[in-house]
Formats: sequence, structure tokens, C-alpha cells
Amino acid sequence: MSHYSYRCTAVAVASLLAAGSAASAASPALLEALEEGGHLSSEQVERIKAEGHPAVTPMGDNFRNFQIRGMIQTQAAYVNTNTGDDENWSTLELRRARLGVEGDLLQDVRVNLEGNFAFNEFDDDIQPLRSAYLQWRKHDAAHVKVGFDRPAFGLERTTGSAKLLTIERSNATQTIIDGDMLGIALDGSLEVAPLFSYSAGIYTNRQNTNEVNEHARYLYNLSGRMTLDDFMPEGHALAARLDFIFNDDRDGDAVFMYDRGIAFGLHYALNELDIRAEILWAETDGSEDVFGWYVQPAFHFTEQFQGVLRYEMVDSDLNMTAPSRYAAHVPDLAGGFTGADYWALYAGGNYYIHGDAHKLMAGLEYSELDNGMTLEATTVMGAWRVLF
Repeated sequence: MSHYSYRCTAVAVASLLAAGSAASAASPALLEALEEGGHLSSEQVERIKAEGHPAVTPMGDNFRNFQIRGMIQTQAAYVNTNTGDDENWSTLELRRARLGVEGDLLQDVRVNLEGNFAFNEFDDDIQPLRSAYLQWRKHDAAHVKVGFDRPAFGLERTTGSAKLLTIERSNATQTIIDGDMLGIALDGSLEVAPLFSYSAGIYTNRQNTNEVNEHARYLYNLSGRMTLDDFMPEGHALAARLDFIFNDDRDGDAVFMYDRGIAFGLHYALNELDIRAEILWAETDGSEDVFGWYVQPAFHFTEQFQGVLRYEMVDSDLNMTAPSRYAAHVPDLAGGFTGADYWALYAGGNYYIHGDAHKLMAGLEYSELDNGMTLEATTVMGAWRVLF
């Protein structure tokens, strides 16, 4: 991706920011008035001041609720493998750096623009654009979105990086689908018991949006999610989602390289306990497929400290690369290593300084990838994540 493209993204973001006359947090005078009137406690006022996103003051009635949004996520890692003499590797990287704006235009239209600004050796082909779309939101049962974003596929994939409990997503998720696409989607929620939400979309399945007119074949996405809290005992929460992808474009720089895929996920919570589990499957017409699953329990030992475990397995006819994002860079693996059978165990801890907006993360993962011989990798990771 050329530096010109990155500059274009930066200019586009700056142009939207210029639509507001000033950027500030929630008005101190307003917060003081609400506190004096007894509507807010002093603790609530301090929390709002700390958590509130900067707001762009609009120039007209047709611009409302505009916010400057962004994140900076840094990571460090050390990996050791059983490959031979040159078996270790370490790094310090800027994992994500994003800046954008979001707000309401003409009362019913949501505007979103977010750019990527992280440059490192892992992401040479990174899109300078994370998302850019218009969404008509007049009716909660049917929102229409047109632009660049991600299909609704997979519990973990549709969870934003700021809300992940592990430093990296599972290999099952990363193997099947990764990346954003240009498309049109219809999504909404129905106020019934159980609460049901859905999404249906048509996407170009291209990483390079300039090729849309050249490739007239598309990816089709259908997703449904149910919140089952009303059927659970008091204090329990349960949500389930089912996602489908059908694809007729696997050439060139396609994001989704299979003919069809299914993901089924469950998310259960009880007080300090959080359990997430997912099954993912995808195949091609040549009967080459990939099947993976993971289970991820987490527990808040204190308000700020949370422990996390994740166990996952993947079986792939298409063969996967080295058994972690970092192991692929071990010098002994420079020539490449692929395998069909993979499993990994992750153990980590998260320290929430200010919720998901500011947290420290640490993780230790042991993984194995087999292709007749077994490649073992032990990876130690740390992360500092800030959301604003």
C-alpha cells in the first residue's frame, strides 16, 4: 500500500474532524449542574469525565453526536520453538493505531470513518482504511449500511479488539476469515423474547476496493443472534449467534478463500465468570475444508484483575502456517512450515485500569502444529491497550 494512500486516509479523517468547531469532553459546567441538582453523584461525574469520548461541536442542526474515536495498542512478544539452532524470536510492535470520527448526519444517518495508522513488519499489506460507511438508522428493525466494514461472521471476529480477553484472536478465527470488505448490509433487532438481531449483506470479498468493477462476483453473508437472558435463572446471561457465508469469488486478493462457511458461538456470563465458545467450519468445492473450535473461560478475581484460559483445536486440509502469529517469524521457519493438525493452550491475565478503555494484558501460549513432524512453539506476550 503506497504512502499516498495513507496520506489520503489521514486527510479524509482530518476533513471530517474539521466539520466540528471544537473538540472537548463533556461540559464541566453541565456536569456540575447535574451534580448540584442531585441527578449525578460525584463518583458518576468523575467516571463520565474519565470515560467520555471527545465530542465534536457541530456547526448546524443536521450534525449531531459526532465523536473523535481512536485506539493505540502496543505489544511485545518472545517466542521459542523446537526448530533447531535459530529457534527464538522477539519483537516490540505497534499492533494497532486508529483514528476516526462517528456521528449522526441529517438525524437518521450514521457516519463512520476510521483509518489505520499502524506500520510494522507484520502488516505490510494493511488497508489504510478500517471502516468507512453510511448507515440509515431510522428504524431499529432495519438499518441499511453501505460502505467498507466487516461481515458479521463469528463471535470472536465480530468482537472489537478493545474488548478481546486474549491478546490475539484464536488461530481458528484467523485461519478462516480476516479482513474487511466493501458491501451493503441490512441489520436490525426485534424487541421480542428472546431478543433477536440479524444481519444480511452482500460484499465484494476484495481487499483492494479499486477492483470492484473488475470482479463481478460476490460474497453473501447471513447472521442471527439471540439473547436468552429471560430464559435463564436470575443473574445468568446467555447469548447465541449463528453465521453463514457463501462465496463465488476466491481469486486474486479475495479475503474469504472458501466457498462456504459456518460459525456458531455461545457467550455465557454469571457475575465474575465469563465463558465464550465457538465452532467454525469452512470448505471449498474440492472437498478441502477447515474445522476449528475453542472454549475460553475467564474469571474476575478482583474488580480490576481477570484471569483467562483458552483451549483451541483446528484441523485443516488446506494446511496452516506456523502455529502462532509470532512463530512464523522465527529464522528457522523462514522457508515456511505448514501443517494440518493444530492445538493451543493460552493462559493470561488482564489488569483493567479503566475498563476496556485502558488495560494491561499478559499471556503465555503453548501450541503445536503437525505435518508428520510436530512444530512446538511457546510464546510470551504482553500488551498495553488504550481506547479513546
